[in-house]
Amino acid sequence: MSDPAAKNSSPQTHKDDIAVDRFAAAMKVKLAAARAKGRDGWDDATLCSAEFLADLLVSHLGKGNAGNLEDVANLAMMLHQRGEDPFVLANRFARHADEMRAEGARAIRHLTQGEGWSASDLKAVIDDYVAGLAR
Repeated sequence: MSDPAAKNSSPQTHKDDIAVDRFAAAMKVKLAAARAKGRDGWDDATLCSAEFLADLLVSHLGKGNAGNLEDVANLAMMLHQRGEDPFVLANRFARHADEMRAEGARAIRHLTQGEGWSASDLKAVIDDYVAGLAR
C-alpha cells in the first residue's frame, strides 16, 4: 500500500510537511466516516455553535480511543476555519474544569454526610480528591 503523502514529496520536502500531509489524510478519513453517519453542518454557526464545537473538543481530550487524535484535530480545524476566537476553547476548558471540581465537591459532601466518619477517614477522602485534581 503506497503512502499518498510520500507521492507528493520531493527530496526537498521537509519531514514536517510530509507528517502534516499524512495527518491531514487521516483527518479526511475520519471526516468522511462522520459524514456517512449524517454528521454535517459544522461550518454553519446557526446549526452548530462555537461553544458546541469547543465542548466536543474538550470532551475528546480525556478519551483514549483509536482515532481520537484525528477527532481532536478535526474539531480544532473546524474552529480555526470558522475564524473562531481561541478564547472560546479556553473558556469551555475552564468551564469543564470548574464542573469537574464541583462534581468532586458534591461527591465529598455525599460521602461525608453519613455518620461514623472519623477525622482520618474524612482526610483520606479529601486527599484522594485532591490527588485526582493533580492528575
